[in-house]
Amino acid sequence: MVRYIFMLLTLSLTIQAYSQEAENQRIKQYLNNPNNKNLLKVDGIQLFSTEVLPRFYEKINYQPVWRDTTLVMEAGQILAQSWREGLDPQDYHLEALKELVDSQDPEKKAAFDIILTDAMLMYSSHLYYGKVNPKTLNPAWNYDKKSLSGDPVSLMEKAMESQDLKGVLKNLEPKIGQYALLKKALLKYSLMDDMGGWKSLPSSLVVKPETKGEKVKLLVERLESEGYLEMGYESDSVDDTLLNSIKYFQKDHGLDADGVVGKATVRAMNIPVSFRLDQIKANMERSRWVNTEKGFDDFLVVNIPSFSLYYLRDDTVNWTTRVVVGKKYTMTPVFQAEMKYVEFNPTWTLPRSIATKEVLPKLKRDPNYLKNRNMVLLTHSGKEVDQNSINWQDYNARNFPFIIRQEPGTHNALGRVKFIFPNPYSVYLHDTPSKTLFLRSTRAFSHGCVRVQDPIMLALLILMEDQQMTQEQINKILDTDMTKRVYLKSELPVMMMYWTVLASGNQVFFFNDIYGRDTKLVKALSASPFRK
Repeated sequence: MVRYIFMLLTLSLTIQAYSQEAENQRIKQYLNNPNNKNLLKVDGIQLFSTEVLPRFYEKINYQPVWRDTTLVMEAGQILAQSWREGLDPQDYHLEALKELVDSQDPEKKAAFDIILTDAMLMYSSHLYYGKVNPKTLNPAWNYDKKSLSGDPVSLMEKAMESQDLKGVLKNLEPKIGQYALLKKALLKYSLMDDMGGWKSLPSSLVVKPETKGEKVKLLVERLESEGYLEMGYESDSVDDTLLNSIKYFQKDHGLDADGVVGKATVRAMNIPVSFRLDQIKANMERSRWVNTEKGFDDFLVVNIPSFSLYYLRDDTVNWTTRVVVGKKYTMTPVFQAEMKYVEFNPTWTLPRSIATKEVLPKLKRDPNYLKNRNMVLLTHSGKEVDQNSINWQDYNARNFPFIIRQEPGTHNALGRVKFIFPNPYSVYLHDTPSKTLFLRSTRAFSHGCVRVQDPIMLALLILMEDQQMTQEQINKILDTDMTKRVYLKSELPVMMMYWTVLASGNQVFFFNDIYGRDTKLVKALSASPFRK
């Protein structure tokens, strides 16, 4: 009897060894198929990783890596829940994996092993680098790309050996603080979506502090749906609780927090939850593009859609102020640069486009236009020209041979201070004599540069940290009306960003997609990761 048991055991081991050997050979054949020159396909499934995947299997002698059922289940769960990271689970071969998972055929098992490995590599890449290449959407993008610390094949091998997939993938998530907060916001709004979202309000709805009746009840229901009022709240008039809720909503959506529900507020309230989810996903993707490995101590962030500037120290917002950014047709670009100096009492040399398209027509109507604005006329060699000797009717945008410069002073278009961080777009931060624009909720009025509401305080914060300069010293420089540059001892990173959603604690702030960049990104995120 013992002899027969031994024979059966030997036969079983031989069959298993043969099965695994057949599986190994099939893995090797799949990955070395001469027909896969341009596209790597396995069992009809196009693979994402055409370089790391073959090198990884070659290094482990084409051994199958998904032999542990528990590990397979963990991997499947991770991929199925990739939506929590703002990604699409269907990108990761889930349908193909479901069809193959129970097969005992060596060829199908080999295909399953390769496809699951590819799915995990693709997910890892999307989590770390982002699914979309930012340069395909914005050629101006110049942020440093992230780099893995080590060979991807070796890192993949160590990850499989660790048997801790969740821990390995957690380390690939963006370290930027906004990512974790946006991830939390995504879950919050996903739950709202599961509950049916919210009903649209009549576009003509107006609710003021004195409004009563059915209009108020409709508003209460809408605010309950997004958590601005506790469920079950009852009121047919605008009491203090409801008024504060309206103001919180307005503030969170970049509106004037006046407590009056009019066209702009109703328009924001009627944006469906599905749209808000897309916005959050788009901004989670943007956070994956940002390289935080340098670990800046101090840096500036200008967020274009929120019309805000943030001065950060140790990754914490130390100070913030309002800004004015470029109009839709003169967009402020997204890029990163290093601030080199602060200039007090600056002159302003008008860009040729402004000089010829905006100023020249005014000069033809009023020859004293430049004198009245403390502007001088120069040749390209820098020699001043007598304005009275010019017949402006002789010139147009094509033959205009002059440079126009505005001298320092309170009426200078750049105000009393500008902040220079050299870049290909000639964009900088500066003061402005037009302070009233900062009172508006939407502040896209410039030609591309960024106007700062409180530039003197910004200069003090920067120079106090960099050179121990005091407010008194800055005031003395300003009083001279003489142009003076103060070069920074340590260059200050400046990040021009485009975030239409920001989060802080339990609050989520939504901003208008003023340049239409979310639309393109959402479309790219929903597209197949494979070439057609």
